[in-house]
Amino acid sequence: MKQYPIILTDEESWLILEAGKRQLRRVFRYPAHVRPEDYHTHEAICRDGDGNWHAWSGVGPFTDEITTKLYPKGNNDGIPCPFGKPGDQLLVKETWRLWDGQGGWLPTGDFNEPDIVTENLSDFKGRESWLQSRPVEYRSTSLDPDGPWRASVVMPKWASRLALEVTDVRVERLQDITDDDGRAEGFFYNFPLTFREVVKRRWNKSNPKFPWDFNPWVYAISFEVKNLAK
Repeated sequence: MKQYPIILTDEESWLILEAGKRQLRRVFRYPAHVRPEDYHTHEAICRDGDGNWHAWSGVGPFTDEITTKLYPKGNNDGIPCPFGKPGDQLLVKETWRLWDGQGGWLPTGDFNEPDIVTENLSDFKGRESWLQSRPVEYRSTSLDPDGPWRASVVMPKWASRLALEVTDVRVERLQDITDDDGRAEGFFYNFPLTFREVVKRRWNKSNPKFPWDFNPWVYAISFEVKNLAK
């Protein structure tokens, strides 16, 4: 089992904890040599025998079965999924903050700054131990959403409360999402909008560079909540 970090929005974290969200979508990550204008030109993206992905163009058919037969042990052209394979874990990074133990929150600067810790915590191990003893609050479930908050990208492993065990990874076009997928993603029907209109609006809000109408290739990641840490 390998562990991979994943950044979640406040909404995604809340839906996992409170609404049974068990699926995520992220835009497929091409290698650096592939130009953005070529992202939409591939006919299929299929998995090889090593669990990596190959983007195919031209006349098919292209399937996982055919790709696996061609590359039963993978090859150097395979594109690894940055979110792992079934059985791996995703460690959630989300917007957070630390209680200072004196009725407030630690400043949002670097933990090495002198106003963050007292002089007797100048050694690294002592500082880490002290920080890890502080209660952590997460903005997605906070009753006091006002700042200061720390960015999700700087959340250390010890502060994460969610570990997601990957049960399935697919690569598909965004608009291939089904009603069942949408419900697993936490999308809800909102009359008078159709289901797909709801999905389109929420996706466009969080993915302006790869909008719904672009119909990008995406990772569809299914998972179970393995544990709630901290």
